[in-house]
Amino acid sequence: MNTQYILVSALSYLLKYQESGCAMAGERVVLMLEAIIDNPDIAPELKELCGNTIDSIEARISRNKAIDTGPVAFRACAGVGIPLYADLSLR
Repeated sequence: MNTQYILVSALSYLLKYQESGCAMAGERVVLMLEAIIDNPDIAPELKELCGNTIDSIEARISRNKAIDTGPVAFRACAGVGIPLYADLSLR
């Protein structure tokens, strides 16, 4: 896959992860950034940026897994930024 498409996808998941804290989105960002780092044609500056981002996301994911946030967790992957208890039905 083209590196540009991978980078755009990684940024999309990064926005989802930052907004919702969803660990799955964070893990997808890490996988995509690792794919970019593995490409031999990538500039060293971009590799360093991707590596630092991976380290930051992995640290945050492991820290969030260690903390129990209770029933009103924004980390749920059910919706971006929508609490678990939110009633979205139309009345």
